[in-house]
Amino acid sequence: MSLEDNQKKTRFVTLFPETGWSHLLKDVGMIPYTMYKNYNYDASIVTYQHGEYPYLDNEVKGLKLEYLSRTNNDTKDGIDYLTHNAQNIDILHLFHLSQRTFDWIHIYKKLNPNGKVYLKLDTTEDIKGADQGFWNWVRNSLTKCHVVSAETLEVCKCLNDKWPIRVEYITNGVYECPKCIVEYQEKENTILTVGRIGTEQKFNEVLLTAFKLAHTHMSNWKLKLLGSVTPEFQQVITNYFLESPELKDKVFILGETADRAYINEEYKKAKIFCLTSRREGFPLVFPEAAIHGCFIISSDLASARDITGNKKYGETFPVGDSQQLAEILIKVSNDENKLRASCPEIQQFARDNFQWDKICQTLHSALSNPVPN
Repeated sequence: MSLEDNQKKTRFVTLFPETGWSHLLKDVGMIPYTMYKNYNYDASIVTYQHGEYPYLDNEVKGLKLEYLSRTNNDTKDGIDYLTHNAQNIDILHLFHLSQRTFDWIHIYKKLNPNGKVYLKLDTTEDIKGADQGFWNWVRNSLTKCHVVSAETLEVCKCLNDKWPIRVEYITNGVYECPKCIVEYQEKENTILTVGRIGTEQKFNEVLLTAFKLAHTHMSNWKLKLLGSVTPEFQQVITNYFLESPELKDKVFILGETADRAYINEEYKKAKIFCLTSRREGFPLVFPEAAIHGCFIISSDLASARDITGNKKYGETFPVGDSQQLAEILIKVSNDENKLRASCPEIQQFARDNFQWDKICQTLHSALSNPVPN
């Protein structure tokens, strides 16, 4: 047995009961997996079991799942898990500012005072408007955390100006980088969006309306929507094609898939990636689109400003404004020089700033600092 085998590995536990198969390639899975892969942490995710987890066999091989006993109270189930396991956890990784999170922080630190808590806020920019009463609510819990992080530069700056704790800039990243730069000539006249199609947050009807307004000014362009579709939105799509049958050959609903090769191929073919969300923290689709050379058009979000280098590699429009989005789609789709030039540039920008290996290096350094007395 080697010396390394005898040394106790750092036990890193991500407690997130909602973890399903798709989370494993998002921050929920990629942070513990990268800490395991790059820094030899003993990493696992604690969750309820939600069906099969196909990515465990290849994409995140070596990452472990632990399954919670399920009642009708996820806060209590997490507390029960920590009651039995807190002393064996070196780093507890949690998400969101919520009472559930705070309850877990307090029980963990009570049972393991020397343990470290990493809280990933995963918050939208709405938090910038939080008042003193909000800080008074979160103060006791946040001061027990070893690392608190936010995903966008704008939110980090605001919170560091307002809160008497350090908020680290730990953004979201891409699962894998193509070995070669995607060449512009490989791309097609396609606009792509990826996500949970039809949810209130994603506001996909804005994109459908904008494309209907713009398509006659966009020669031979297609729109693709990739992801699960809500039942309510199925009817929206049906009505859309009834009202505009000429779009049946231009708008494609691709559905949901776990096939990463297929998803990456759709990114690779798209010239434009469009997100119409009402609100976001830092959506994982942004670095995925950027690393495949897509020009990004998004509702005006802090994360959109980050991923486009303050609109160097993309454009933004006011939330819900289909007319302005249509005008941007027409302008960008007809500017071949702009699309061609930004294709390699945004790929390099993503490689430099939005790879999990580099992001988790920042996290590892922050976690390696000793617990203050």
